[in-house]
Amino acid sequence: MIAKLEELTKQERIFGNKARNLGILINQGILVPDGIAISYEHYLDYLESRSFKNDFERRLFQELGNSS
Repeated sequence: MIAKLEELTKQERIFGNKARNLGILINQGILVPDGIAISYEHYLDYLESRSFKNDFERRLFQELGNSS
């Protein structure tokens, strides 16, 4: 799901905290640049469809192995 920041509230648990907090600020009348939020589920789907997740995990474990 993709939503405008001003559409987000505390109840929107499918989005990250930062996006929800920006939505709350906008709805309280605080000036925040326009933006969108992408749900966590769609973000993960995107990463998996592009093999970014597996590549990221592989590199992370390589770095963790090299640091010991």
